[in-house]
Amino acid sequence: MQVQNLGSEVGYELSRKWGYELSQTGYELSCSGQSRVLQVDCKHNDGQEARNAIFISLVKKLLFPLFSVINSNRIRSMYANQTLKPPEDVRGMKILDVNAFRKLVLIPGLRVPNQQTGIAVGKLKNMLLKMPGIKAIAEVSEDDPEHHTHKLFLFDPEKIKSIELFLKEREDVLNSCSINKESVQLYELELEYKNWTHHDVLRAVLPKQYDGVAGFSSVGHILHLNIRNEIMDYKHVIGKVLLDKIPTARTVVNKLDVIDSTFRNFEMEVLAGDGDFVTLTKENGLSYKLDFSKVYWNPRLGTEHQRVVSLLQPQDIVLDVFAGIGPFAVPAAKKKCTVYANDLNPHSYHWLEENLTLNKVKGDYRIYNMDGREFIRTVVKDKLVYHWSQEVQCDRMMRYHIIMNLPAMAVQFLDAFRGLFANYNSEQREKWSSYSEPEIYCYAFTKAEDGEKDVVEQAEKYLGAPLGNEHVVRFVRQVAPNKDMFCIMFRPSRELLFDSTSSQQLAGMTL
Repeated sequence: MQVQNLGSEVGYELSRKWGYELSQTGYELSCSGQSRVLQVDCKHNDGQEARNAIFISLVKKLLFPLFSVINSNRIRSMYANQTLKPPEDVRGMKILDVNAFRKLVLIPGLRVPNQQTGIAVGKLKNMLLKMPGIKAIAEVSEDDPEHHTHKLFLFDPEKIKSIELFLKEREDVLNSCSINKESVQLYELELEYKNWTHHDVLRAVLPKQYDGVAGFSSVGHILHLNIRNEIMDYKHVIGKVLLDKIPTARTVVNKLDVIDSTFRNFEMEVLAGDGDFVTLTKENGLSYKLDFSKVYWNPRLGTEHQRVVSLLQPQDIVLDVFAGIGPFAVPAAKKKCTVYANDLNPHSYHWLEENLTLNKVKGDYRIYNMDGREFIRTVVKDKLVYHWSQEVQCDRMMRYHIIMNLPAMAVQFLDAFRGLFANYNSEQREKWSSYSEPEIYCYAFTKAEDGEKDVVEQAEKYLGAPLGNEHVVRFVRQVAPNKDMFCIMFRPSRELLFDSTSSQQLAGMTL
């Protein structure tokens, strides 16, 4: 009689339910789903009874010691040392090869009677395997006797470090759900590229010192990245992974240079997907259509837009100097404010008009396409005078909001307010002495350690006067390391607005 030990090579599943089968060549010992474990070949023509006795003897002497070794040494070592992360050899990949992500892992699982699955899920859900494309509650294979009576629960191996410990800690759950403890097994599972998130894949591919990409913005179907120079060699892998893994993505782009100071747009390259830059995005319940290659849009400013709009009341007057495609102007008009919105970029002007229509704005609004300083000196000036006159006729005070959201250079336009009404005579000035001054919201960048102090100094430099005691400076967000965005809120004094010496001062100012 010859015994061939194959268990230490192929025994991946564990079970206490051992059986044996009689064949023409001898006995084949099998366990659930794994038949090539131990084979006994009979070379003699013993009787059936004798052969059974020999087999049982071999089982007693060989089987349990054999599987004890496999269980406690090789398989347990494999299970304890494995990880659900992608294979290490994908590190440094610059051309995406999805086949390189195939990996075999051991997953703990158990069989639960169908009528107990609801209860079991409630008690074990925090331990279930959670990976894309994998059902943690799976069907038992069709050729299995328990196919119609049980479900297979697959668990996260990082949450079950030991089968024995799991059985001990969850004994009450197993008993209450009529789960056979011996059904707890390790299952061999093949993981593929589709089973990992973009975070998992990029962390595995990029050099270890880089924990994936720094982040990206999503604008409709467009993903916008600002890839660091250190990982620029991986840009196409990054683009392809994001395109594959983000369901809404059709185009992935990388910014090539700084934002254009005139129109606030930037050059970009397509890393993956098509080159369609016209997209539709949503913010605070409103829709915005835009050509991302022609206009500026930052989805990270949604909270700031909402904060300012929440300060507005119906019938307020809003003058938006750098309106873009309408993140302030559109919701303000929807709120039944009177809106005058301007942008120098003709593409922004086009999409601003489009978005007012798209959101079915019926209120009182006008849009302009001119330089911001010209807009202040003409439209802002004329509309303030007009509405001040309306205050007299309506016998009520009105509120005026001037929004200047061009943080790279908005403070440079504050000089336009100095002496804005200098050409009006003393009688008119006296008539307006009790009217409401406008509230200005001026956004600015700073790299100074004391950012609040720095943006105030910037504003006062171009105003040529102190902001006054009632001004408020509020931090908005960090836009880059050592670069912050602030909002300066203040009311220009009457002395500033009526200063007749402003023309000489303005002549010395530069953009």
